[in-house]
Amino acid sequence: MTKSKIILALTTVLVLALLTITYFISQAKNKPVSQTAVKVVLGQTPDYRLSLKVLSSEQAYFSDYKLVIPYGYYNLKILDAKENELFSGRVGKNKVSFPPDEIGSEETVISSTGASLEPLQEMTLYLPFFTAAEKIVFYDENNLEKFQIDVSKLSLPKEKSY
Repeated sequence: MTKSKIILALTTVLVLALLTITYFISQAKNKPVSQTAVKVVLGQTPDYRLSLKVLSSEQAYFSDYKLVIPYGYYNLKILDAKENELFSGRVGKNKVSFPPDEIGSEETVISSTGASLEPLQEMTLYLPFFTAAEKIVFYDENNLEKFQIDVSKLSLPKEKSY
């Protein structure tokens, strides 16, 4: 082999290695920090206005918020600086009360009245902590933005000494 072919082969290998390393480093930023959560406590008024009561990072587990909630919920998204979605889920915004079942002689008859919805006064969420996260955005069922929280200044929690 000529010297130029060897140089070309080495250059190709180095470029591929660099691209692979860059890819894995960028993917690591899109993964949540293990056993670390963003604690968000929201206040909610009867007319569904949200306010932030507590925002902190904690050594804790987070929920995936992937349960199907058919009505009375907020969609939430955690976004990075370029508006890329790092996480999404649903959070219930109501206390849902169903009417009691009426028990007949041979079968159960469910009352024809619907469920009653009562706005929660406070919601405590444990969301995944992403080092690249910039904001958490809450949307209503119609995908209209309802509330936004800046999380760019949050840092990893201090280690607890036992």
